[in-house]
Amino acid sequence: MREHASDASLLVLINAYHEGVKFQLPDDEGASLSWSMLLSTDAGLGGEQDVLGAGHFLAPPRSLTVFRCGVAAAG
Repeated sequence: MREHASDASLLVLINAYHEGVKFQLPDDEGASLSWSMLLSTDAGLGGEQDVLGAGHFLAPPRSLTVFRCGVAAAG
């Protein structure tokens, strides 16, 4: 039996600046994307958080943040 692999699209944001930097999260015109924060080196950000597609994210100073992309459920 063959199993299909499921790949995840990841977005890695690196802010080496001493102030926060605003990033525009990618969106797909054909589908509603959602972004889940998997990891942040900033202690002020909690665990996994969902961010809607085409939103902005303020990356904390001198931080690395990793997001996983998924298709938002139609509602």
